Amino acid sequence: MIYIIIKFTEGYRRIPLVYTKTGRDERSYFPIRINQAGMIPIIFAMSLVTFPYILGQALVVRGAGLPEFVKSAAQLFVNLFNPNTPTWSFVVIFMALVIGFSFFYLSITFDTKEVAESIQKRGGYIPGIRPGRQTADYLRTVSNHLNFFGGSFIAIIAVFPYVATLVNNILKVNNIPSLNMAQIDFLISGSGLIIVVGVVLELLRRFTAELQSHDYRRFF
Repeated sequence: MIYIIIKFTEGYRRIPLVYTKTGRDERSYFPIRINQAGMIPIIFAMSLVTFPYILGQALVVRGAGLPEFVKSAAQLFVNLFNPNTPTWSFVVIFMALVIGFSFFYLSITFDTKEVAESIQKRGGYIPGIRPGRQTADYLRTVSNHLNFFGGSFIAIIAVFPYVATLVNNILKVNNIPSLNMAQIDFLISGSGLIIVVGVVLELLRRFTAELQSHDYRRFF
């Protein structure tokens, strides 16, 4: 799992660029990461998917004086959205929210029109794509395509512990040898693992940059 997280975190697609402003063609590329939203979608999705559970718990505790249909709805929220005893509905809704928030976050943070204008001002273009609006549309299409895989990836990682619990329960019901999940401490969740891997990779990049800077300063 750590290897897969590293590959997705470091993975990106190179969009080829050609700059002609200097009088000769200079080739470069514009990188678009697969996981562009990072951990933000998981944080938003978890906050939203657990809100019905918290609300249901508050209503169940209050209990007396509430109409019967409110009590039934509160108990339904507790049963469906309890992260400690997850259901398949919880897993599906959680995954959908993570993917949805990844697209929402990307639409706010990645302005393809501004990037296309910046490339055009510097005399660059994408081979086979007209500068300006067509470049912005192309970048948006590629970004959304990559973000679908990136959002699906972090969604799968986020729900992995819940799916493991559900599968284990199914095995128990069918009298198939399974793990005793109550005796397993998930010291770090799937989403937490993404954070740890991201921090370690960032530290490695900083160390590499400092070493290169140190070697460069020795010439002066």
